[in-house]
Amino acid sequence: MFAELLRVFVTTDQAALVDAVDELSRFPHPLIRSYGGQSLVQSVRLTTEEEILVHLMHERSGMTQSDLLRVVPKDGSGVRRAIKNLTSAKNRQIVAVDAKLQITDLGISRIENRLIEENENM
Repeated sequence: MFAELLRVFVTTDQAALVDAVDELSRFPHPLIRSYGGQSLVQSVRLTTEEEILVHLMHERSGMTQSDLLRVVPKDGSGVRRAIKNLTSAKNRQIVAVDAKLQITDLGISRIENRLIEENENM
């Protein structure tokens, strides 16, 4: 019903509308919520790498390493190792652009599949 309402009233590009509806309807609850200006992932079952990918998927413009160290409530050395692994030539799931880290299509695919798997097991 929501998708039909958007289709009728939104006058922008149809492809952008389809992308917006897909993004909104993908998961049954918010993946990230903000509490006092601090983003918090709403799952405790994700690995450090997966939590980093979630934050970067949420912040498409990217985040600095210090931003990630602040928002991922796990050991700082583990977060640094996870970033190093995610940026490695073997994985290429995040990439450094200027001073920020951004998620790649490989990273998006990984975290979307993981989140679908988690939601199916709820």
